[in-house]
Amino acid sequence: MKKIFIAVIMMFVLIISNGCEKTTANNIKEIKNLVQQEIFTQEDQRYYIFFYRDNCGDCEKAKPFVLDYVEASKTNDELIPLYGVNLSDPLNKSMYRRFSGKGGQGTGETCSGLFKVDNVTKWDNLYIGCTASIILIYTYNDVKTAKFRANGKDNIKKLLEIE
Repeated sequence: MKKIFIAVIMMFVLIISNGCEKTTANNIKEIKNLVQQEIFTQEDQRYYIFFYRDNCGDCEKAKPFVLDYVEASKTNDELIPLYGVNLSDPLNKSMYRRFSGKGGQGTGETCSGLFKVDNVTKWDNLYIGCTASIILIYTYNDVKTAKFRANGKDNIKKLLEIE
């Protein structure tokens, strides 16, 4: 009887502790935020992922363009859906890493070559080396595949310009 009681208590503690993992990150509330495991699982055939972090100056500068785009996409079905991933969230931190191999993506002095995104098909193979940044997820031969699109406020603004 004592063993059953201890087993029940241990199961209760495990259930409670699994449900308590909460984010301490400040997600952008106006967009649907994903965790890293959801990056390649959305139903859309193609969509953007906006990577950002808390207390990131460039992210804050890019945010108005992202929000304008998301707002416009609500009434324009031709715009590609956009989701967010906050790399400050403990559930996403493993993706925020710099690529140091050959053939990396990224632009500018501080971000050039730090991304490994093009042709990646699994979230744990993505290297997001700099924020603010946007990648495209598209379906190729029935497989969700990533493509680097932009990093930095100016490039994000240009990518998301709405006519």
